[in-house]
Amino acid sequence: MRIAWATDVQGIGDAYGYTQGNRWGRRCLEMAGVRLDPDAPLALHHCPPHAFRPIPGRCNVLWTAWEFPELPEWESATLTPGRGGAGCPQPACCGAERAEDSALHQGADAIFVTARFLVPVFKKLVPVPVLYVPQGVDVESFYPGPRPLGRRAFRVLWVGAPNDRKGYQFLLGAWRAFQNVPGYELYMKTTGTNRLERAGNVIFDSRDLGIAALRELYQSADLFALPSMGEGFGFTLGEAMACGLPALYTPCTSLLDLADERCAIPLRATPGRKFRLLSPHGNCDLLLRAVEPDVADLAAKILWARQHPRRIGQIGRRAAEHVRRRFTWAHAAFRLLRALREIEGDGLGASQCAEGRVQPA
Repeated sequence: MRIAWATDVQGIGDAYGYTQGNRWGRRCLEMAGVRLDPDAPLALHHCPPHAFRPIPGRCNVLWTAWEFPELPEWESATLTPGRGGAGCPQPACCGAERAEDSALHQGADAIFVTARFLVPVFKKLVPVPVLYVPQGVDVESFYPGPRPLGRRAFRVLWVGAPNDRKGYQFLLGAWRAFQNVPGYELYMKTTGTNRLERAGNVIFDSRDLGIAALRELYQSADLFALPSMGEGFGFTLGEAMACGLPALYTPCTSLLDLADERCAIPLRATPGRKFRLLSPHGNCDLLLRAVEPDVADLAAKILWARQHPRRIGQIGRRAAEHVRRRFTWAHAAFRLLRALREIEGDGLGASQCAEGRVQPA
């Protein structure tokens, strides 16, 4: 099988997932015997919807993620042939052009989404096949290891981009119950300012860490917390679980695929409220429906985890096994290849795609 890999995303923070997906997706397909050929009739694009640029005359497949059950018009306008659109309300924030100015005459011929909840979201918008194809976790780099000697504090770790969607504000709210309490430590790892600071029993780390240092950070913690409002896959949760960390998580969006109560600790959350949040791919504000993690429940479960080391140790071991059984990049490559063959088997050749003869799923 020949595939033209059409994207190359590099970055950290909000770009981390697509960076991982482009690097590991290419590598694993090649290991599976796929020939990556820039002239192949089937082009695979692993990028946000607004960054999708189909190649004329090819069968263009978009493999994408989104973090909420609603997709803004400007984000989806590039996906189907002949659609106009208002464009991003602040185009400079994310590089999104107005749809009618971007010369997108063809649209997507099929869409692969990284979370099950996204299948109906995209099917409402596009008359093409929409298939669930999750990303994977780099288990070669993230694996269980010994805790460092000499540190007695119970360390709670959060890792994520400096974006409200990642739920750091809920964790800081819950941490008021443990602020300056001996034996507790909160480690907040983010990106942006390249600093390491301590305030009481809270450490703020925005340094650009390499993979080895990030793995050691996961391994140094006793509990991982991701009170997220929405995820497209959940890389940091997957990495923490792969390192054998017991994890608190919001049971919503893609995290329902990645974890369950057998291998992680779900938080109570209130669904359905609308929040003004930073766009996952830029600096514009979006009014989006999202879940709201329960701060009191988050604090109570941190306390419970501290008081039950054997129970959370069992959960952490099950988490590492769960990721290795279902969510490695080898699993992702298998699912991706199966989906590509399904598209190919449906007869979506380059000429059919270019002529717009694709039928709805």
